[in-house]
Amino acid sequence: MGRLATLGTTFVLAVAAATAWAVRAHHDDALTRASSLYGPRIAILKRLAADRMPPAPFVAWLGDSTILDVSAQGSYPTMLASRFQAPPPWIVGHFGFEPFAYYFLVDEVLERGPRAIVLVANLRLLSDRTTRPMTHVAERLPADRLPAAALLPLYARGWTMPRLLLARLWREEWAAGAILFLDGLRDLWQQSDAWIFAGPLSLPGGPALVSYAHALDHALRAWDAPIGPGTPAVRMLGASVARATARGVPALVVVTPIPWHQMERRGWYREPRVAARVAAIARVVRANGGEVVDLHRLIDDDGFLDTGGHLNRAGVATTAEAVAPSLQALLAASAPPAS
Repeated sequence: MGRLATLGTTFVLAVAAATAWAVRAHHDDALTRASSLYGPRIAILKRLAADRMPPAPFVAWLGDSTILDVSAQGSYPTMLASRFQAPPPWIVGHFGFEPFAYYFLVDEVLERGPRAIVLVANLRLLSDRTTRPMTHVAERLPADRLPAAALLPLYARGWTMPRLLLARLWREEWAAGAILFLDGLRDLWQQSDAWIFAGPLSLPGGPALVSYAHALDHALRAWDAPIGPGTPAVRMLGASVARATARGVPALVVVTPIPWHQMERRGWYREPRVAARVAAIARVVRANGGEVVDLHRLIDDDGFLDTGGHLNRAGVATTAEAVAPSLQALLAASAPPAS
């Protein structure tokens, strides 16, 4: 028995010594590496900060990078405010941001008192084919929403109730710091010479780099994804709209422009098929009290920056002009009566 106690004590002390050494020697490097691993989370939390909010009244925008100022081309939510006298936008978004993340954040956004909320429906991100990286904001979901969340298709992004409960550790500063440090340390170790000594990171003779044409085709084909009212991301979009309208905040869903001309030339765009998908989105959104503006055919080839749906200056201006009437009508309908 004494020998077991000695072995156990020695093991614990060795682990403690190794941990102390790792913290002392690699703390800053591990956190630097974690900042890249958790870049989307860090960027979103910065956008949620109170000092990033415009003065009231403002319109909150939840969306992916198509509403951001990519490559200094401008942002149509910002242009709406400057050209069409819309309230200033509070943009909470990032690359790959989609309705699962909207649902985790929408209550926190609504607590800030927006005049209205606009949610982006990017057809490429609504598919069941992809798993997006925005899972590290799940702790922002209020605790009293967990029972309702259990009835939603969170499984489509790998979420279970135990995992949602564990995610709430991110709300504690000590736990968040420990997670960032340990995950950064893990990644540092996996990229170190000691790890590579145990074997190569990849097998020799792997597939050659795909050609630019193949990559272009893959990006375009991602827009042609089956979508219906039961698609998990569509249901999460509807649930996010429902949270807004239940609080009396009008909600508008913008179906973003897609590079349909390029898709059509490759045989991946059929207007009736895509129109049916947009109609399914609209039914779910309107059933939850929101409104929809469909812009998927709005932009020609010369309005896109790339095949990912990012817009150039001309595309930004055209989209702002197209969204303005719907947003103005929504705001007018919800305005308090004049005294």
